[in-house]
Amino acid sequence: MAVTITEKQGNKLKNKVKKYFLKSRPHLENGLCPTKDLIAATVDKWSMFVLFNLGYHKILRFNELKKNIDGISSRMLSVTLKKLEKSGMVERNIFAEIPPKV
Repeated sequence: MAVTITEKQGNKLKNKVKKYFLKSRPHLENGLCPTKDLIAATVDKWSMFVLFNLGYHKILRFNELKKNIDGISSRMLSVTLKKLEKSGMVERNIFAEIPPKV
């Protein structure tokens, strides 16, 4: 089956666009996108609530944060905090006190 002129033009346009973006943004060639990690970490609703509360209050203990976020379970809060800590958006500090304070 022969390729029509319009298909050739479409392919040329796609190649030009691809060449432009890879030339001006070389990190895209390897599939690296700087906003990908940020968006992936904050897309779910619990992450948004956690970031909002920590942004407003700066420092909160686990139970204080749980009380501020209505409807979140302890497990979901723990999973969300671990994910945000792994992505570097939240920092966890451990204090040597009795009772233990994180």
